[in-house]
Amino acid sequence: MADGRWRKLGLVYLFCLLPSAICHLSCASKPQTPVAPEWTAIPQGVVEAFCLRLKAEGVAEGQPVAIVSTTQPFTTMNAIALLAGPTPKRPNMEIATAALYASQRAIPLTLGPGGCTWIAIDSAKAYRRADQMIVEMSAPAPNPFRLKEAGLFARMSLAGEHGQWYWISLLQHEGAWVVGGIEALPAI
Repeated sequence: MADGRWRKLGLVYLFCLLPSAICHLSCASKPQTPVAPEWTAIPQGVVEAFCLRLKAEGVAEGQPVAIVSTTQPFTTMNAIALLAGPTPKRPNMEIATAALYASQRAIPLTLGPGGCTWIAIDSAKAYRRADQMIVEMSAPAPNPFRLKEAGLFARMSLAGEHGQWYWISLLQHEGAWVVGGIEALPAI
């Protein structure tokens, strides 16, 4: 009789746990939705993090750097494909298209006193000094290869020529977005 009770108790547990296990498995198989900040301006902390990268490369030492004061629509699908890294991966095209679209928005950069001396300009094309480094940034977008990461592209050039591209990764931490790292990208 004790065996029968244990068997019934086991069946009760099985029927109670089975829906929970099914939900767990089905929830785990649902694709995650990519996220990106919904900023109305690029925070000064993001610009300052990029300034530190430029200083580490010896670019922002002693000379002011021109920076376009609003995000620019220069991101391409080729640039987004570079986020896959050295191992070719196929992105979810819906996410990649959403990332491209998000990166095209025009929002202002928050500039202030910091580690770099910035010269705020309206356009890289209109500002032509042969000896001037110019920085442009895109609006934030989700990374189609790392669903819990967003970021923005930065392009640094000498007078608008010979651009070096960067990916400034953004991660969520305690409800806020923080810079996760800055990666130089291969030539586009």
